[in-house]
Amino acid sequence: MDVNKHRNFEANMIALLIAIIVFAVLYLLKPSYPFQPRGIILPMVQQLPDTSKLPIKVYDSFPINYKALAYVHAEAHTLNPNNADKQAMIGYAKQLAKKAGANGLVLQANVYQGPGAGNPAPLAKYQLLAIAIRTND
Repeated sequence: MDVNKHRNFEANMIALLIAIIVFAVLYLLKPSYPFQPRGIILPMVQQLPDTSKLPIKVYDSFPINYKALAYVHAEAHTLNPNNADKQAMIGYAKQLAKKAGANGLVLQANVYQGPGAGNPAPLAKYQLLAIAIRTND
């Protein structure tokens, strides 16, 4: 009887050790999700010269004297949402706006959607919608 208990104990310990090793291997093989914004600009008018050297000013509403150049759409996914990710999204949208010849960006929506009912994926989603503009400032 003691021999059977000893064998069962050894078998259980071996099974537990194998389970721990398998868990550790799977945990280490889990893919990482780098924060990489992706986006597109949709021109409204003929593209103006690139404004790479000018800073892009971000607006919450349209300034008095402006010309709308393009729609800007950017999005990204992340496992660990933070404020740096939001700033990276705005920076990426600024890069897209420069390609349209803009010197301003009017934010229409800067949306964060965490995992949950509306977003069944395990990743959080950032989505930014804006309009690239050229001002006389």
